[in-house]
Amino acid sequence: MSNRNPLIHIISILAVFFQFNCSNDSSATEPIEPPVENKIFYKGTSMGFVSHQETYGNVVFKENGVATDPFKSIYNHGGNIVRFRVDLPPYKNSFTAGK
Repeated sequence: MSNRNPLIHIISILAVFFQFNCSNDSSATEPIEPPVENKIFYKGTSMGFVSHQETYGNVVFKENGVATDPFKSIYNHGGNIVRFRVDLPPYKNSFTAGK
């Protein structure tokens, strides 16, 4: 008996096993239908920080120099999905320290 590594024998047996298990079955001749494409394109953003910025950061969202509602702006630019976070922790920063 030779001093070969038994791992080589195990790998050889597994290779033969997988080769026979992966053979093509000739009885399955039906064509596979491609999945139906979803024609909807979702375009959006996360808006969880907007109210905090407007309230405590004195941030005014502008478009072409004119103050704009950020939610209407997203909609006007084709946005059809928005992520809101309601579990925001209380913020501690220089804007809210005195309020």
